[in-house]
Amino acid sequence: MGFTQHELLHAEYPGFLAALEYYHDRKQGYQHYSHPAFHPPEEDLQQKSPLFSSKSQLSRIPVPEKVYPLSLATGMRGTIVMNTGFLRVLLDPGRFFEERIKNEPGLKIPALIVLVYGLIGAVAAALTVNVVIALLPAEAQAFGAIGVAFAVAGAIVVGFLTWVFYAAVFYILSMLFGGEGTFTRTLEVTGYGLLPQVFGGIIGAVFSYQVISNLTIPPITNPEQIAEVSESLAILVATDPLTQIAGLVGIIFILWSANIWIFGMKYARNLSTRDAALTVGIPVALYIAYILITLIGWL
Repeated sequence: MGFTQHELLHAEYPGFLAALEYYHDRKQGYQHYSHPAFHPPEEDLQQKSPLFSSKSQLSRIPVPEKVYPLSLATGMRGTIVMNTGFLRVLLDPGRFFEERIKNEPGLKIPALIVLVYGLIGAVAAALTVNVVIALLPAEAQAFGAIGVAFAVAGAIVVGFLTWVFYAAVFYILSMLFGGEGTFTRTLEVTGYGLLPQVFGGIIGAVFSYQVISNLTIPPITNPEQIAEVSESLAILVATDPLTQIAGLVGIIFILWSANIWIFGMKYARNLSTRDAALTVGIPVALYIAYILITLIGWL
């Protein structure tokens, strides 16, 4: 995790930067600091920063364009976490993308998020395939490892295809609202928006494991029974209460992702908040409706 120059200076010279912020806000007409660190004695300034021997020299320092609030009560560690990293994507996507848009598009971190998302899906797929393998005759179970490998690889590929599909849909819809910006930037913000799906995928995988581990698989004596038993197991899994709960929990994480995508598309395609909400909200609403219809159909 990177640290800004301001954060590093605060860690090394807290008294100096507290005084710098005080002088900056005093020029802006604010007089609201009461903590002693914002009124450090002159000798403390000399001790913390030998480069400046008096407060008069501080007044001649160029003031940064953006000075973040310093709090000795809460510490800087929480501020650093909130200002950088995944936590800010999840909790403050507007500010995150507002700062991110100033830099060139980068796909490494979004691709890593999608990879983790795909790997979690691969775990769920492997659990399902193992159940299917158990249905096969003994001589056919020897090829079970190949089936698991294909399921894992397929889940990862589907994860990346989902990423590109979401980005393409958002990009095309944003064109209706006069969106401006590259597809690469849209791909970037869409990848960040999949971060909540990582947590949703973990919960879904846990539920899937609980459901599958409680299944009773009848013995199969001939190949004709495989299709019949597979269909019965599919119905049992779909109607299990845990599966219903997992579907509803998944909707919560989809809405979380939608919130991130709205702010991402706002800055990636230079849209108003309303247009960004429509760009993301229309396909997401259709997808949620599909999930609910599927869940209700199995009740």
